[in-house]
Amino acid sequence: MITMADFNGLVNIRKNINLLFILLALTNEVVGEITLSDQKEIQLNELLKNLNKPAVKIIKSGYGDTVDCVDIHNQPTLDHPLLKNHTIQMEPSFAPKWEDTLKPTFDWIWQTSGSCPEGTVPIRRISRDDILRANSIESFGKKDVLGADGSVETAGLKPLINPASYGTKGAINVWNVHVEPGEWIQSALTVGNTKGESHSYIEAGWSIHPVVFGDTKTRLYAYWTGDGYHKTGCYNIMCSGFVQVSNRTMLGSFLQPLSSLGGQQYEIEVSVFRDKKQSSWWLRVQGDNVGYWPDSIFRGFTNCSIVNWGGAVLDKRSGRKHNNTQMGSRKNHTRSGLFKRTAYISRAELMDEIGAFFTPTSVEPYYSN
Repeated sequence: MITMADFNGLVNIRKNINLLFILLALTNEVVGEITLSDQKEIQLNELLKNLNKPAVKIIKSGYGDTVDCVDIHNQPTLDHPLLKNHTIQMEPSFAPKWEDTLKPTFDWIWQTSGSCPEGTVPIRRISRDDILRANSIESFGKKDVLGADGSVETAGLKPLINPASYGTKGAINVWNVHVEPGEWIQSALTVGNTKGESHSYIEAGWSIHPVVFGDTKTRLYAYWTGDGYHKTGCYNIMCSGFVQVSNRTMLGSFLQPLSSLGGQQYEIEVSVFRDKKQSSWWLRVQGDNVGYWPDSIFRGFTNCSIVNWGGAVLDKRSGRKHNNTQMGSRKNHTRSGLFKRTAYISRAELMDEIGAFFTPTSVEPYYSN
C-alpha cells in the first residue's frame, strides 16, 4: 500500500504558501455590477442556453445549488461536433479487478432535497454570476494555471511508470481549508500522456475554487484537457467533453462530512481508467461509474505516461509575496498520529493492460519550489 503523508509535509521542503489576494479583473464594472456590450450579452446568454439544458426535474439544494436532472441523451456534452452521433455507453466494457474499500462515507448533500430519476443525469446549473466571475466568457470553466505573476504550487507522489499504465485509483481524505479569493486548491489523482502529439490530462478529486463555484465549499471535481491546459478542456460539465451516465453522482457536489484534526477521517474513493474496447476514459467515484471521456476529444491518449497523486494550489502572488491559501490539512505533523492529522491519498494503485490494479514498486515525491 502506498500512502501519502501530508501534502504540506512535502511542501515544507519549499516554503509555506502565502499569497496576496488579487481582485479579479473584470472590465466595465460599475458599482459592483458587471455591464456587458450587446455582443458579449448575446454570447453569455448563448453559453447559458448551451450549458443549462431543459430539465426533466429540478432540485433546489439546501446550500444554494440548483440541480437539473437532464435527459441523458440531451446533456450538453453531446453538442460537441465530434459527438453528434455518439452512442452512449452505460457501463465500462469490463469490470476492473479492484476492491472498493470504503471508509466511513458521506452523503451527497444535494440528494437530501431529492434525486434524479432513471434516464436522467444530475447537472449543477450554471448561473450568469458563475460565468462573470471568470476572467472572460471564453475562459469560463477553464483552469487558471498561470496566476498573474505567480504559479501553481504542487506536492505529491508519482510512480515510476514502466511500462505505461492504463489508469489509477486512490482514497483521498476530504478537508476544507482557507482559500484566498481568485485562487484554488485541489487534492486529486492525475493521469496524462505527453508523448508524441498528445498533451492530454484528466484530474479527479476534490477542490475548493471560489471563482468556479462561487463559494469556499469542498466539492467533487474532474477536469480534462487535450492540449496541455491551453484551449481545450474544462471543469466538470462546463463544456462538451465528459459524458455522464450516473443519475446518483454529480460533479461539483458539496462534500460533507469533512475530516477533522485528530478525529474521524472521511475518504472519497476515485478512479480514472482506460476502456480500450470502448476507446474511452472512465471516472468512478465511491463505487459508482459516473461517466467517461471519449477518445475523440483527445489526441493519442491511449495510455498513461504520467500519473500523479497529490495536491496543488494556485499561487497568485503579488510583489513576489505569498498569502494564506493553504494546502493539505493546513498543519505539519510528525509520523505520530499522522493519518488523523494530515491530508493524504491512500491505497494508490495503477491499472495494467488487462484491467488489474496493482501497487507500484517504485515511487518518488514531487514538489514545486
